[in-house]
Amino acid sequence: MESERPCAGHCWPTPGSLAEVAQFDSDKNYTRRGHRRPAGPARRERAWCAWLRTCHLVLSLLITPGAAAARVCGVPGLWGAGSVERRATMAFVYGDRRRAGSFGDDAEQYDRARPSYPAELIDDLVAPDVQRVLDVGCGTGIAARLFAARGCAVFGVEPDARMAAVARRHGIHVVVAAFESWNPPSEPFDLVYSAQAWHWVDPAIGAVKAGIALRPGGYFAAFWNSNVQTPEVQAAFAEVYQRYAPATVAGSDTAASYFDPRDDVHTASLSASGLFEAVELRRYPWQRVYRRDEWLDQLPTHSNHRTMLPETLGAVLAGIGAVIDRFGGQITVDHSAGLLTARRTPLSTVGSGG
Repeated sequence: MESERPCAGHCWPTPGSLAEVAQFDSDKNYTRRGHRRPAGPARRERAWCAWLRTCHLVLSLLITPGAAAARVCGVPGLWGAGSVERRATMAFVYGDRRRAGSFGDDAEQYDRARPSYPAELIDDLVAPDVQRVLDVGCGTGIAARLFAARGCAVFGVEPDARMAAVARRHGIHVVVAAFESWNPPSEPFDLVYSAQAWHWVDPAIGAVKAGIALRPGGYFAAFWNSNVQTPEVQAAFAEVYQRYAPATVAGSDTAASYFDPRDDVHTASLSASGLFEAVELRRYPWQRVYRRDEWLDQLPTHSNHRTMLPETLGAVLAGIGAVIDRFGGQITVDHSAGLLTARRTPLSTVGSGG
């Protein structure tokens, strides 16, 4: 809900329609909910924010997931300067909305089985001035709970009502909506982040929308867990997938491919928006030992497994379980949490031409 108090500093009004933006006419005061229009630089900054919101409204109406995904492969500037194959992988994953909507099929299992994130990563994002935090695609609130435990006021946006219901039971405030069509509140956030979900956000809208929701000087962050087994375990797992699910190509559309410090595809959309600076990529290695049942429990929470035919998934789980049994009933997994961050550009420098 929008704040009823007068807007101060960089609290941005949220236009409810394109007509509302017109209230920033040069000869009129902005009086929505008692807000009087500021003068000078503050007025120009408000007008710039209104223009950004107008662009968002237009993009939300004109751009569909299919159109955006089809366009990504051939436009290096939209999703990075990486290889054509890498852009094609990201476009394929984003465009598969059946997979995107599959996580809530068993939200409780997702919440129970998915790994958390390194404490060091979360601590690096929670600076002293970070209080209001937005979680994009918050799922069941696995990451949101880490920020809440550090004293942040966390607000989640999640398109799947089944996932959101679990997050709410953990005390996270969640709005059920797609980030692309969600309307940010008037008070901006100090941090906008997406944990294991940014690849499901429309690249033509996501960066601009994050910029709109952030205060100047605030930070955007996206992070993903990936994992690697020992070579012997990897080879044995590959044999199982080749036998029962050959279409599931190892590493082609997993978290390891969503974040790549060599040619990360997400940095270009942030840069192209003109709203971000100081883009950084970091990794946080960590390790976990999984018992057989723990590894098998988390596999179906991944969309490329959840959308398998039931008989195929059953055969894969049985085969993977047999492999883990051969290795003593447990496997050691080297995780790596990849973190992408960018700072929101001060409004006074956006569109200044120099």
